[in-house]
Amino acid sequence: MEFMYLGTGASEGYPALFCQCERCSMAMELGGKNIRARTGALINSDFLLDFSPDMYMNKLRYKLDLGKVNHLIVTHSHTDHFAAAELMMRHEHWYCQLQESEKKLHIYGNETVEETMKSALRYDYGTDTIEDPFYEFHIIQPFMPFTLGEVTVTALPAHHKPDEHSFIYLLEQNNTRFLYGNDSGVSVMKPSIIYVISIWTLLVWIVIMG
Repeated sequence: MEFMYLGTGASEGYPALFCQCERCSMAMELGGKNIRARTGALINSDFLLDFSPDMYMNKLRYKLDLGKVNHLIVTHSHTDHFAAAELMMRHEHWYCQLQESEKKLHIYGNETVEETMKSALRYDYGTDTIEDPFYEFHIIQPFMPFTLGEVTVTALPAHHKPDEHSFIYLLEQNNTRFLYGNDSGVSVMKPSIIYVISIWTLLVWIVIMG
């Protein structure tokens, strides 16, 4: 499994967007690893974990071919994890020409994430029902594995946004098991979840400010 961090920052980023504190000023001056974009990751070059407002700059910074991305897995609907307005650029209406045979983007998430996507469509097009839709949404349920290519994905409940079903994700490919968690506290570690993740190869848990 190929895994690439695109960001590990909180919603304000680091240095924070408008902050003038000593730490943010130092991070701005030092640059490099001190700069943290909003959270997200690229898996096997063809699917994303979350879609932050920094995605365009990630494309330029890492020379990413985002046209190859066919799948997007979303943890929850907060804007720093799901910048739905940016996904409108995937439609050919916005001068998007894709060479790959699979032109439709498959998005996986909860009901609130789906409604956020529809809201972005209504803002741009006046309706959430468009001809030749450029995406297909899949509602996912916790503890119900699904497969994306060679990767098996299992959504696990997160303790974060109380008005929706937030998730962390367990990814499995061959002999590699990878738990990707963010915006969630240790209280999420209930026996049922501990059982599912009892054997992992790599654990990533992002709990930060900045």
